[in-house]
Formats: sequence, structure tokens, C-alpha cells
Amino acid sequence: MKKFISISLLSFTVLFAQPPRSQNKDLKFVFEPDSISLNVGESKKMTIRLVDNKGKQVANQFMVRGQRRALVVEPRMSDSTGVSEVTVQAYKSGKLSIRAYARGVKGGFVSGQLQIDVPSPPLDRVVFVEPSDPVYTGTSVNYAAEVYDKANL
Repeated sequence: MKKFISISLLSFTVLFAQPPRSQNKDLKFVFEPDSISLNVGESKKMTIRLVDNKGKQVANQFMVRGQRRALVVEPRMSDSTGVSEVTVQAYKSGKLSIRAYARGVKGGFVSGQLQIDVPSPPLDRVVFVEPSDPVYTGTSVNYAAEVYDKANL
């Protein structure tokens, strides 16, 4: 029992006593345009830059990612100049985000985020599903319905 408690305490100490990652406050990401709105299925081009406090571009590679299964960003890796021309495509609606991050930049990491508004498509049709049981006079059957929007989601 003492070994179990000792190992548990040691594990918690190792897991929770890690120093926080050092965020480099001298650098930031600039998204151009600074706000974007897409419809489901639509795509737009945008530019992402890594700059210092004075607005000067920093020559460093970084990664760009869209929200999983909702936004696709291509290409995901910038070139070594610190600029990335990306195409963003929306597959789901909602308040979504793009994240850019660079590691090992002057002793730390840099991250940035851009919110993207993807409105819900308008409704297109309601389809009633055929019941599996036969319908007779004096009986009741629950009908299921499927609702589709213009994006066929």
C-alpha cells in the first residue's frame, strides 16, 4: 500500500509540476483579412503572417490548422519567410476557429487564433421515413423524420 501511495504521489508531481510553456510575447500572428465569414462548402483565400512587436515580418516556419472536421486549411505549413497563403474551406456551421502556431521561436512558442463565422444553411426539406410496422385502423405508429438543409447535412 505504501508503494502505491508513493508511486501515485510521484506520478502526480511529475504530471502537474511541469513548468508552463513559455509564450513568446514579442511575436504574434496577423491574419489578413482579420475577419472572415463562410457558408458551408465555400472556400476563401487568406494570408497569415508571423510578425514582431514593430510589425516586421519574422522569417520562421509555422503550422496552421482548422477546427477538426469543420474547417480545412491548405497548405498547413508556411514557407520559411513567415508568410502563408492559405485556402480555408468550411464543412460545418458554427463559430469555428483557425489556429496558427510556431515552436522554438526565440526561446518559446507563438500561437494565434482567428474566429470564423459559418452560418447554418437554410432548411431545404423534411423527409418522413417509412415505418417498419404496417399501419392498421385503430393502431398507432411513430413516424421518424429527417430534416435536410441546403448543404444536404
